[in-house]
Amino acid sequence: MEVGVAKKARIVGASTLFFFFSLLLTAYSSRNPSVARVGSVLIQQLFAPFQRGAAQFTGGIGSVWDGYFWLVNVREENERLHALADRLRGENSKLREYSFENEELREVLGMREQTDLKLIVGDTIGYDVSQWSQVITLDRGATDGVSIGQAAIRPEGVVGQVISVSNSSARILLLTDPSSGLDALIQRSRARGVLVGKGGAITELEYVNKEDDVQVGDRVITSGMDGVFPKGIVVGTVRRVNSKGGNLFQRVYVEPTVDFSHIEKVSLVAGENAS
Repeated sequence: MEVGVAKKARIVGASTLFFFFSLLLTAYSSRNPSVARVGSVLIQQLFAPFQRGAAQFTGGIGSVWDGYFWLVNVREENERLHALADRLRGENSKLREYSFENEELREVLGMREQTDLKLIVGDTIGYDVSQWSQVITLDRGATDGVSIGQAAIRPEGVVGQVISVSNSSARILLLTDPSSGLDALIQRSRARGVLVGKGGAITELEYVNKEDDVQVGDRVITSGMDGVFPKGIVVGTVRRVNSKGGNLFQRVYVEPTVDFSHIEKVSLVAGENAS
C-alpha cells in the first residue's frame, strides 16, 4: 500500500516539475529564438516515437473500420447474388415445365391431325394404382363433354377407358387393370385377340389361335371392333409368346407403349369418333 502511494507521489512530482520546466523554457525562448529552435527540435525528438505510435494506432483503427465496411458490403453482395441465383433457378424450372407442356400439346395436336379425332384433353390430378386396381383421375368432367365409356389415349398409345364421371372430373380405368379388356390385332399378321390387363407392366393378348402367326416384336393395335377404341391405335409390343401345350390358344404377352407411371396429359375420344 505504501509502495503505491510513493509511486503516485513520484509521478505527481515529476509532472509538476515538467510543468514548471515547460513554463520556464517558454519564457526563456520568447527572449532567445535560437534556443527556442533547439528546444523545438529536442521536444520533437522526445515525442516523435509517441506521435508515430499514435498515428499507427489511428491508422490501424481506420483500416479495421474500412475492413469491416468492406466485409459488410461483400456479405450484402453475396446475399444479393444468392437471391438472384434462386430466382433464376425458379424461372428456369418454370421454363422447363412450359417446354414439356408445349411438347405434349404439340404431340396431341399432331395426333388429332393424323387421326382426325375429336379429342378432349385433360391433366391427371389423381393416381390410384395398386395390384388390384389401376385408375387415374382427370380434370375434365361432364361439363366438358366427358361421358362414361370414352376411350382414353395418348400420342404413344392407349391409356384406358372412362368408368365414372362427375361435373369436373373423370376416372379412367387403365389398360393394365385386371378388369380391363379391348379387342386388338397383331398389325403384321392381323391375328386377333382380346387384350387383358394383369395388374402389372405386362398385359396379355388372349384367345389368339395357336395357328396364328405371332412373333416377339410384333406391334399390337386396336381393332375397332369393340365400339370403344378407334381402329389402328397402338396398344403395345409383343414381348413373349408361348404356343406349347394342348391348349387351342397361344399365350401372347404384350408390353404397353404408354408408360403408366408418368401420365400427365390424357386425350378422351368423343363418342361419335369411336367406331
